[in-house]
Amino acid sequence: MKVIENFLPKPYQNEIENLINSPELFQWSFFDQIAKEYGNQPTVYKNPNIINPIGLAHTFIDSGKVVSNHFALIRPILLFLEFNMNVEIKQVLRVRARRTMQDKSLNANNFNPPHVDLPDAAPYKSLIYYVSDSDGDSVFFNERYTPSNGLPEIKDTDVTECFRYTPKKGNGIFFEGHQYHSGNSPIEYLHRTVINFDFIV
Repeated sequence: MKVIENFLPKPYQNEIENLINSPELFQWSFFDQIAKEYGNQPTVYKNPNIINPIGLAHTFIDSGKVVSNHFALIRPILLFLEFNMNVEIKQVLRVRARRTMQDKSLNANNFNPPHVDLPDAAPYKSLIYYVSDSDGDSVFFNERYTPSNGLPEIKDTDVTECFRYTPKKGNGIFFEGHQYHSGNSPIEYLHRTVINFDFIV
């Protein structure tokens, strides 16, 4: 896992933020729960700190195919990542923006359901890019998903936190895609917005 600080030029950071914050230019899809449920029944989490709030999403790439006219603007993020991390991206699997809303009833101990983005994919890498400053930490856990250990979300207390990061505009976190992670809804800011990239190097 690697935190990458200010790896995009400031004018480019601002252009991304301005687009995503534009109600006229950028469209969101609403989800009554930000984390996907698996199975027919809603998940009941034993860990009282896990919450599954409402959220918004905008998909740029799904199953390797471009599905948004805005992908051309954010594609250079991957080029800057390749340069900074000295990697070559061979295949982009999915790219999605996510936004969670302020919830003053929460506290810093809460977090969204621990998950992996693409449980059925071959080993891959992920990048979380922070569109703007916010609270609502990204939380990472020691555990890794494998097909033998169940669904891509852990439904009980069997997670051990190993790293926590507060969103900062223009920064990113580069990590193994099958590492369990989660976000959190902001308490002080109106919203928390990230772009998640999943790809094979």
